[in-house]
Amino acid sequence: MLGRVLAGCILVGIGSLGCHHAPPLRPPAAERPLTKPGDLAGSWVTSDDLDWGYQLTFDAAGKMTQTIERARMGKCVQDAQLVAGPVPRQFTFAWKHDACDEGGPGAARTLEVVSFTADQLDIIVRGGVGPLHRRYTPDPKAVTSPGG
Repeated sequence: MLGRVLAGCILVGIGSLGCHHAPPLRPPAAERPLTKPGDLAGSWVTSDDLDWGYQLTFDAAGKMTQTIERARMGKCVQDAQLVAGPVPRQFTFAWKHDACDEGGPGAARTLEVVSFTADQLDIIVRGGVGPLHRRYTPDPKAVTSPGG
């Protein structure tokens, strides 16, 4: 009898542990307005499955600089000036300087912004070596936060 009471107490005690609720999830960050290239001003970072690191920086005038850390292949840099495209959240550019061998400077490309929040910059670049889809987060080493 005592064994049943103890077993019941243990089960009730274990069952009560499952009644606690996790804290509510933080709502997703709101999309930021994006009407001109300078709205993207800030620095963003990501990496890929090859363990390459990407730093994408935009200035207030829409200049874009991408630095790629390619492990043993070393670092390379690309520079371009974004121009507002034919549809919202789309920009056109051509690399003015391309040390990364992605088709060289001058070829027209399109940067489409899928999502732009305080937490993430999600873009697709078309042209050059093909569509590249990357999700960046704010660069923790940047002095100012992107878009801020």
